[in-house]
Amino acid sequence: MLETELYAPVKALFESMGYTVKGEIGDCDVMGIRGEEIIAIELKLHLNLDVIVQAALRQKVADKVYIAVPSPKRDALKRWQNVSHLLRRLEIGLITIKTSGANITFDAVPFNRPMSVRRSNKLKDKLITEFNGRHGDNNTGGTKGKNVTVYREQAILIATLMEKYGSLKLCDIVAMTGNTKSASILRNNYYLWFSCEKKGVYHLTEKGLLELSEYHDLASLLINEVE
Repeated sequence: MLETELYAPVKALFESMGYTVKGEIGDCDVMGIRGEEIIAIELKLHLNLDVIVQAALRQKVADKVYIAVPSPKRDALKRWQNVSHLLRRLEIGLITIKTSGANITFDAVPFNRPMSVRRSNKLKDKLITEFNGRHGDNNTGGTKGKNVTVYREQAILIATLMEKYGSLKLCDIVAMTGNTKSASILRNNYYLWFSCEKKGVYHLTEKGLLELSEYHDLASLLINEVE
C-alpha cells in the first residue's frame, strides 16, 4: 500500500460522519471540518515516532488529531499495543486501513489516568513484590544479561545449599529455605542447575556449580540468612 492510497478511505470515513474533508491543508495531511470542530489526520505507512510528533504538533490547531496507518501484521501486534497506549496518553486517535476501508481503532478523547492505574494494579503489585523481595541491587539498569531476580535468588540459595551439603531431599530444601516454591524451581529447572537423583532427591549439576561461582557474595548473604 502506498501512502497516497491511504487518503481515499480516510476521506470516505469522515465524510460519512458529516465532515467536509480536504487533503494537504498547510502542514496537515488531511483536514476535516464539521460545524466548528476541526480534525487533522496524519497519513503514514508505519506507526513511528516521527508521525507521533507530527500528530502532537497538529494538536495546536485541531480539536481532534488522528494517525492513519495500514493495519499491523501479526508479528507486530505487541509493539502496536505499546504504541497505542502512548497515543491514548497523548489523546491522539488511531485509524487503521485495510483494503475494505478505514476504521477508527480508538478515538481522540481525554485520557483517563485513574482508570488506567486501576487496571494496572496487579502489575504494580507484582513489581513491588519483586522490588522488596530482592537482596540489594545486583543488576545494572538497561542490561539484558543474567539479571538477578527474586526467582534467580531462590535458585541461587538452593544451589548454594547443595554445594555445601551435597544431594538433598525436597522436604529438607523446603524446610531450610522456608520457600514452598522450591519444588517448582527444581521441577522446572529453568537454569539447568539441578538434577533429580531419585524421587524427591536432587543434586547440583556441573553447570549449576560453575554458574554459582558468579554469585559468590550474594550466595553467602542468602545462606547466612537461613542458617
